[in-house]
Amino acid sequence: GFNPEGFVTGGLNHLSQMLYKLKARGVVALLDMHALPCNSACVSDGMNCAAPLAYDDKAPIGDIKRCDGQVYPTLRRREGHWRDVSVEAVSKLAAWVRDLPDDLAGVVVAVQLANEPALNSGGFDAMIKEFYTEALHAARENLPSLPLVLSFIPPNDYAVPAFLNSLMAGGGGQLL
Repeated sequence: GFNPEGFVTGGLNHLSQMLYKLKARGVVALLDMHALPCNSACVSDGMNCAAPLAYDDKAPIGDIKRCDGQVYPTLRRREGHWRDVSVEAVSKLAAWVRDLPDDLAGVVVAVQLANEPALNSGGFDAMIKEFYTEALHAARENLPSLPLVLSFIPPNDYAVPAFLNSLMAGGGGQLL
């Protein structure tokens, strides 16, 4: 099948097969979420284009203007906001990891919730922090003890340690 942005959804089948290959070789995996709305083709890191819409709770679902001026189309219903889609994607990945067959237990050792947004970037700190807080709660509903990774690209100076400390103090569990 295809998701509403037109991408083939068979990726999890391939990932599952890869996890078996990794297990056979004694290798573990950290799953890195690179599939938030529009991702690097648009504005996902907060450093490019207009705004990091994947993290924005006010950006209505609809076609997105890409950095190159083209349009990132969607067939999604025009209800809700792009952040809702992003948090749902994290939740679904966490549920998929939770439901892995017993013989794959222990192969996935951590999940990264988003691909490198930037803090201290053009006034987007609040929306990125709010996204990570929502995504962390959504992931923890399915993965209460698996380490979760929150990654950031510069500029981030003091903002990342302070933010991570506040999440851990609020019951976020093990964060890397």
